[in-house]
Amino acid sequence: MLDAMGILRTTIAIEHPARRGTAVELSDVIVDTGSEYTWAPQPVLESIGLAPERVVEFVTADGRQIERGVGFANIYAAGTSTADVVVFAERGDLILLGARTLDGLNLRVDLVRRTLVAAGPVPAAASDLTPDARQSLHPHPARIPYLREHVGVRSSR
Repeated sequence: MLDAMGILRTTIAIEHPARRGTAVELSDVIVDTGSEYTWAPQPVLESIGLAPERVVEFVTADGRQIERGVGFANIYAAGTSTADVVVFAERGDLILLGARTLDGLNLRVDLVRRTLVAAGPVPAAASDLTPDARQSLHPHPARIPYLREHVGVRSSR
């Protein structure tokens, strides 16, 4: 739903990847395509057994640099799911559904309908390549000795 300030909000669920079937739901989450990661309250993430895997440095909209723990979770929204990075938000941080998660969910913002909608077919490599296209995926035979010696690449031919 789009609120009075034009901010799209949604409901998401977060699940520990090793503890399938038990998820915590968060409502009024801001959909923020300007944020790479999804941010959820640290106590909520800890309540389902998640722990930070590493610390990441972020730059806020006002230019401050902050550090937050990040971990990995299954995230559900608008009838679909993905595995992604979640930020352990501290008191005062916004709760956000970030761009990486939207991509993983294959969702986009529909401002006309004021909701999240399916982004359409996911691009994939063609399985029925022409001989010329197939050849372009492999190194030229004359380059294979150089690649083996200097880069450590082996040809699959």
